[in-house]
Amino acid sequence: MGFIEVPNDDPTSTHRTFILGDSELPERWSEYYIFAHEFDGYGAFPEDLAERANAAAQTWVETHTLSDDLDLLRGCLFYEARRSRFIEGYPSEADMAYIDPLVAKIKSLLRLP
Repeated sequence: MGFIEVPNDDPTSTHRTFILGDSELPERWSEYYIFAHEFDGYGAFPEDLAERANAAAQTWVETHTLSDDLDLLRGCLFYEARRSRFIEGYPSEADMAYIDPLVAKIKSLLRLP
């Protein structure tokens, strides 16, 4: 696990360097949660974020495939972060079976180690 620099076009952002590694669940989710909020999912998908994110999660469950659309994937991670906020807890290990590959795909598309 190490620090990575995430490209960010927002000069006002305070979070640019993230640890997205193989830590245990609470720490790993905390890292993902901060990273997720670097993307405005509501702004990217103002009308249908929930519908798109839920459809992507269902596709993962059924086929274990993820989109190649970086904005969609980041929107999905943002949505999962917001969902965890409203349930006031960490995602379960079963939830992380989707979220971990989601983050891995985002890292791959961003060409991060």
